Amino acid sequence: MSSEHTNSLIHESSPYLLQHAHNPVNWVPWGDSAFENAKKENKPLLISIGYSSCHWCHVMERESFEDKDIADMMNEWFVCVKVDREERPDVDQLYMEAIQAMGISGGWPLNVFVLPDGSPFYGGTYFRPDQWINVLKGLHNGFKTQYDDIKNAAESLKEALSVSLPKKLNLQQSDKIPSIEILNSGIEKLHSLFDNDNGGLKGAPKFPMPVIWRTLIAKNLIQEKTEERYAIINTLKGMAAGGIYDHIGGGFSRYSVDGEWFAPHFEKMAYDNGQLLSLYSEGQQLLENINFKHVIDETVEWIKTVLLSDEGGFYTATDADSEGIEGKYFTWTYNELKNELSDEELEFAKSNLGITENGNWEDGVNIIYQSKDNVFQNHSDSDIFKSIKSKLLNLRSLRIPPGLDNKILLNQNCLINSGLISAYLMYHDEAYYELALRNLHFIRENLLLSDKLIHCVGKDTEAFADGYALYIQLLIDHYQVSQEEHYLNEAAQYLRRALKNFYDSDEGFFSFSSEDHNSPVAQQFEIFDQVIPSSNSILAECMYKLGRYFDQNDWLDIARKMVSKVSKLVESDLRYMSNWGKLILHMNLPQVEVVVTGEESKDIIQKLQQPFNPFILYMSTENSSSSLPHFEGRLTDTTTKIYICSDRVCKTPVTNTEEAKIQLSTLFKNQLGQ
Repeated sequence: MSSEHTNSLIHESSPYLLQHAHNPVNWVPWGDSAFENAKKENKPLLISIGYSSCHWCHVMERESFEDKDIADMMNEWFVCVKVDREERPDVDQLYMEAIQAMGISGGWPLNVFVLPDGSPFYGGTYFRPDQWINVLKGLHNGFKTQYDDIKNAAESLKEALSVSLPKKLNLQQSDKIPSIEILNSGIEKLHSLFDNDNGGLKGAPKFPMPVIWRTLIAKNLIQEKTEERYAIINTLKGMAAGGIYDHIGGGFSRYSVDGEWFAPHFEKMAYDNGQLLSLYSEGQQLLENINFKHVIDETVEWIKTVLLSDEGGFYTATDADSEGIEGKYFTWTYNELKNELSDEELEFAKSNLGITENGNWEDGVNIIYQSKDNVFQNHSDSDIFKSIKSKLLNLRSLRIPPGLDNKILLNQNCLINSGLISAYLMYHDEAYYELALRNLHFIRENLLLSDKLIHCVGKDTEAFADGYALYIQLLIDHYQVSQEEHYLNEAAQYLRRALKNFYDSDEGFFSFSSEDHNSPVAQQFEIFDQVIPSSNSILAECMYKLGRYFDQNDWLDIARKMVSKVSKLVESDLRYMSNWGKLILHMNLPQVEVVVTGEESKDIIQKLQQPFNPFILYMSTENSSSSLPHFEGRLTDTTTKIYICSDRVCKTPVTNTEEAKIQLSTLFKNQLGQ
């Protein structure tokens, strides 16, 4: 593409916006000036939203936004605004809800036409060039000749969007913690959606959805069910064996286009891979006879090689495309493999890695995948496979890699960091913890400003509710490993800020953005757990834990009320309420704290965390003082003492881990009924 055109996006830092900086479209970034210009010129705005690794965003750019004739129409008739959805998730959420309210399926690119006050009146996702021209002409003519009708429709939609999600859903508060039967009922309905052949849920495209499987794992750690255990095993094996997993370079793609985990949409996202570190680590605890560590190691290696900045931050994503072709970097022709591998290795690839002479995918190329039966053995034990992997990794290094979205976002860094902590708690590999600490130092140096959190490195936009939620959660995770109380104190500090800036006491939930964000049209409340758990479910979980750490009943009350309001949604469709379901499980179990004092307390806590129980609050101190109320009256001497407490009742303190483990072993038995 010629760079004879340059628009104002050239001054932006987002890779997605910079991709459009040389379009003949006069794109402007999101901001007040765009709306002011629309008012002055009496034009509607086109808000076009996407992200750098979005395949169909690239396609629409090539087909329409780089076409001079189409661009001339856009420039003459509209104020054209480009938005990186990861920089402004609040804008994306609002306008995604708007087109769904119009009866249009959501997705990216998201193209929404709005009045100069921000009110949407039409929208859609990807348009072919001929469709796009018709849309532009139709809306231009409509704006000139039927303005009153458009304005009335926009006002009606704006009014509908202004009704908060809690009100729309008619969420009713109860003073009682939802019973475990609520979760059991939700899981029971989920059973019919299990894909018993391939793992995951039925249908295509197939997304990993770690939040669903993490909740099922948590439930089965307490009460194992055969059907659920099989579904978990099938899912973890299926993803690790399929083409959605990169068997050569490590890491998972965003989803598979089929129902068998075979053909991925080749973009790789930080938020997926961070959560999948947690999923496989927690799965390892449940499924002790299967070794998932190669999945963790190879995914961490990919994160270090591709996503890790020199300063210790994690980048956002890599594209599906390279050289304009989807999957070119990751797929192989038979001749390439024949020229690179020995005869024995080529036969192995044909027998074990799905390779065929004519290719197993589009255009005669091969996607490497394995069978669920031997995938773990191949990765850990097969010298032939290790040799193949090494040769193909070297060959791949000569290719042009997919584009890298080098934004560094608070929320996605937290997800990877928490995944590293999960892996460390399971495998006790110091490399995981060292990387997590390095990244935490980066976050503190680059994404904390005075008393607030920052959403994106290089910007001054305050973090949204999800950033606060995930950072608070991360600090709690680091406390569980290090037993350094400053993590909990910092978590409490940011929880107070979140309550002040985001909590709406009338709605009983946290809004996604604060007044400082100047978000358009309507306040958004993120309640449904999707690919990432909702900000409200994470904040409720954090409030519940911190309320117990600090004996803060007001935080506990808010968390319980939030959970009670969504209980019917958990029961009706757990797919979109899984993290809430895990919190219901937590609230129905004994409230167990392990409190250790004395000079060896941290060593003892580490022993008691093998295996780590996610439903226990572990606390220790080697000092004579502590800010946590659980140590009150227990720091009179340096003698090692272990207190096992359940529902505010403590057993007689013991002095060795064996006795403590015996006390712990009885606390979660037979708690959930049948």
